[in-house]
Amino acid sequence: MANKKKILFIWNYFYLESEKGESRFAYLARLLVDNGYELEIVTSSFYHMNKIHRNISREELDSYPYKITFIDEPGYKKNVSFKRLKSIKVFNKGVKDYLYKLDNKPDLVYVPIPSIKLGHIASKYCKKNNIPFLIDVEDLWPESFTMLTHSRLLTRLLFFPWFISANSLYRKADAIVAVSQTFLDRALSVRKDKPLSCVAYIGANFERAASIDSSGIAKDDRDIWLSYIGTLGKSYDIKLFIDALDILAEQGRTDFVLKIMGDGPDREKLEKYAKERKGRIEFLGLLPYEKMIKILKNSDYGINPINPRSVASIINKVGDYASIGLPVINTQHCVEYINILRDTNSGISLLTGNPYEIVEFLCKQVREDKYIFDTNPIRLFSRKENYEKIIETLKEML
Repeated sequence: MANKKKILFIWNYFYLESEKGESRFAYLARLLVDNGYELEIVTSSFYHMNKIHRNISREELDSYPYKITFIDEPGYKKNVSFKRLKSIKVFNKGVKDYLYKLDNKPDLVYVPIPSIKLGHIASKYCKKNNIPFLIDVEDLWPESFTMLTHSRLLTRLLFFPWFISANSLYRKADAIVAVSQTFLDRALSVRKDKPLSCVAYIGANFERAASIDSSGIAKDDRDIWLSYIGTLGKSYDIKLFIDALDILAEQGRTDFVLKIMGDGPDREKLEKYAKERKGRIEFLGLLPYEKMIKILKNSDYGINPINPRSVASIINKVGDYASIGLPVINTQHCVEYINILRDTNSGISLLTGNPYEIVEFLCKQVREDKYIFDTNPIRLFSRKENYEKIIETLKEML
């Protein structure tokens, strides 16, 4: 017991198992413990998904096989706001204070990125104490802010200091994990050396998904379900599919149904937009994981409607689709994901942003059975297999 290596995991967006089904890092936390590591998770007192302060019982905290430490954070109501910036600043300061008061220093510090600032705080602490430092690139900041400026050049000009800071952090890491090859390549592009690194897709818990049957969901045999899971926000062009179903309904095709599972800042606007059109659109809100998988297992397609301006790569939802072998209609311009769909024959990429292209695909699929997709789970996205690469990286570091 005394010989166990201690990993300190720091992230304000960590979700406890009771808060969000099948979180990447909740899964990884148990995997680390199963592999013999002592683990402490340092996270926020504020639950970012629901914008509430946590009230976790001691009984629940004691039930986890790892230690959880909450750092106070005032919180915020809007994702884009000065209050959020202030809240994150308070959290970062709390983490810094906590680190330098630690008596039992960790053997390794693991920090998902973003936030860039949090990464620098951890990096400085690790350098001072000669502790290996690993970052896990979940998103690219400030590249993601292209969605706000509508111009990559303007983003680079406005956020130039952030680019410098991000590049500096990528250089300081002793090892780099990333959720896609696209993101890993970005981090490595500023390195002259070749640090330990690996790609571990966010993926899904294939074993849990397989254990859930498809029964209990009512579906007319004549209906064709297109399902979406995830955030309802600027990064996702859900209107494109609402428009496609509207066109189909105008043509008398009312057998197509779009089921939207999730929530977000654009939900109210999307619901209003859908009501003004004729397609069959159902907003189901945030669902328990089991119910979501049941609906996906009764669906004909999953949709991945990423806005072309987004710099997202391999995201959460595609792992869930892959876990049950659900064919995907993809509008995301990520070459890495387009190639995966093509190479595994697990979906089609329609990239024009034109709803008539989706209409044409669906009509041909139903009328001519033109596209035959592989409906086996795509093992590439299995967490059980994928995350072993993270474990191997840690073993090399320690």
